[in-house]
This record gives sequence, structure tokens and C-alpha cells, in this order.
Amino acid sequence: MSFFVNAVGVPLPYSGASSHWYSAAGSGPDLYGSTGNDSFYGAGNVNVTMHGGTGDDIYYLYGAGNKVAEAAGAGIDTISTWMSYKLPDNVENLIVTHANNYAFGNGLDNIITATVGHQTLDGGAGNDVLIDGGG
Repeated sequence: MSFFVNAVGVPLPYSGASSHWYSAAGSGPDLYGSTGNDSFYGAGNVNVTMHGGTGDDIYYLYGAGNKVAEAAGAGIDTISTWMSYKLPDNVENLIVTHANNYAFGNGLDNIITATVGHQTLDGGAGNDVLIDGGG
């Protein structure tokens, strides 16, 4: 598993590879994952809350109606989005993939990644790793 070491020497891992994939393209108000490593896709026109299980989960959010709910200690979780976004509780990592957005961490030690263009990154509380995408 890949990781970064933050400023106080703590390794911060990425989410592990997914073994299950779920699509929220009209599936209802809630979508639940498994106990393994899951990937969730939230279509831009769907209002859905995606609930990860105990494994490492990756969420691809494409609309403001896409929400994530994670329990404490339930794997290493990542949100990838093209929108400005603030990490919800219990999610460790954030990737922002579109220019001119904001990315905010939470109280955990986060990895926050900007991929392209100009973005503003704010780790919030915690000892975070902020990765500039070159914008």
C-alpha cells in the first residue's frame, strides 16, 4: 500500500485497491458497500448517501447531492471529486480533479491532492499532507 509520511513522522496510507464497485445512477437515497474494499460512483443528477463498510473505500462524487457516510476506524477512505469539497468525518483522503476549486480536510490526518489547475487546499485540523497538482 502506498503512503506519505507527514511532518510528525506518521505514515498516511492511500486506500487499497477496490474489489467491489457500486453505481449510484438512480439507485435510491442510500447505497451500501461491503466489508471489503469498495468503489462508489455517484452520478451528477442523483441525490444519494453512500455508506462504506469496514474496508478501504473510494468515492467518485459528481454532484452536490452525492454524500458519504463512514464509521470511525472503517478502513482508509478516499473521495475523488471535481467540485469544491470538505471531507466529512471519518474519511482520510481527498482528491480534487478540476481547476478553481477548494479542498478542505477534517480533524484526521489527511492526504489532500490537487490534480490540475489552480486549487486552494486547506488541511484543517490534523497533521496533513497537501499535494500540489502544478496549478
